[in-house]
Amino acid sequence: MPSIGLDDGGKPIDEALIERAVNQILDNQSDYYYTLFDQLTTYQRSVLHAFLLEQENIYSKEYTQKYGLSSVSSTQRAMKRLVELEIIDKLEDKYVFSDPFFPRHLRLRTFA
Repeated sequence: MPSIGLDDGGKPIDEALIERAVNQILDNQSDYYYTLFDQLTTYQRSVLHAFLLEQENIYSKEYTQKYGLSSVSSTQRAMKRLVELEIIDKLEDKYVFSDPFFPRHLRLRTFA
């Protein structure tokens, strides 16, 4: 496995070290992530899951149908709440996860 660089101790940084670091962050944040997820309604969780899978055209009828969401207006309200909770950020006309580790937590530990 190729080295990406050196850590402060002069040891090589490789993908395995990065993976261990990311997993440590997920472990350290897991209680927070579960608490955050638990406060969501069932519909907000569904929208979050759909957003995890696809971040484009979230207010289209096709997106709503593809992910089994009830309506565009309900999705808009759910996204507004996810923004209020700082789970999602709106940057200009695009939505992104506020915490870059949260989607990985969702993929590996919540929606796995």
